[in-house]
Amino acid sequence: KLMKEFGEALGQNKPPKGPDASWKKLSEAYQKDTADLAAAVAKKDKKGAEAAIGALNKSCMPCHDAHQP
Repeated sequence: KLMKEFGEALGQNKPPKGPDASWKKLSEAYQKDTADLAAAVAKKDKKGAEAAIGALNKSCMPCHDAHQP
């Protein structure tokens, strides 16, 4: 649940660097992935949770590379 809350909140921030359009795209993808994880956990869907975690893990570096100061 906490990851989902973080996912929902992330896009409300301004990017520390980089274009707003990229921030919007990446933060929306992160929000979707955290929502997918929360839904899979609620359903006790191990495969779905693993897939969502895999997607989250792949989302870190593109966002950090583009927006982390």
